[in-house]
Amino acid sequence: MNDPSAQWYFGSGGQQHGPVTTDAIKQMLREGKISTADLVWSEGMSDWRVIVGLPEFTNPSSPAVPALTAPALTPPPAIPQYAAQPYPAQYGAQPLGYRTTAFTGESYNGLAIAGFVLSFLMPLVGLIISIVALSSMKKSGNLEGHGLAKAGLIISISWFVLGFLFFCLWSTLAVGLISASHGH
Repeated sequence: MNDPSAQWYFGSGGQQHGPVTTDAIKQMLREGKISTADLVWSEGMSDWRVIVGLPEFTNPSSPAVPALTAPALTPPPAIPQYAAQPYPAQYGAQPLGYRTTAFTGESYNGLAIAGFVLSFLMPLVGLIISIVALSSMKKSGNLEGHGLAKAGLIISISWFVLGFLFFCLWSTLAVGLISASHGH
């Protein structure tokens, strides 16, 4: 299996890459883009192996190093992979922030959108719908649209605060005008 055009998959940075040729692997090793401690797999191999243990990537003048195997990894599918694919979960931890669970309950995204839109047109209705959406999302466990529902809630409350301030301003002006007209 010392074919320079053989197709290899390699693992680097917790991701599976490939396929690439034997020569491409050798070039990446020379450039330091991958390490001899990284794992590779090619068709015909039963499992992933550490690069340092494979004769295809060993310098003929250096002594042979026994092959190390990583049986937890499985070969890639027969379909060619062009984009980087993650290693199976048993290889390592998922990246930080990676969501491993799917939404579980009923979606209230439509209700969240309605609450957001109505918060501009009819703040009281928008406030009520946003509260119902947030409460339903919490019960169902599906937080899809959570941000829109919160935005609808905040915008509706803002309208009420602005309305109250506007009312206070005009009431003060009205009282001032009435007292000024009685004073003359």
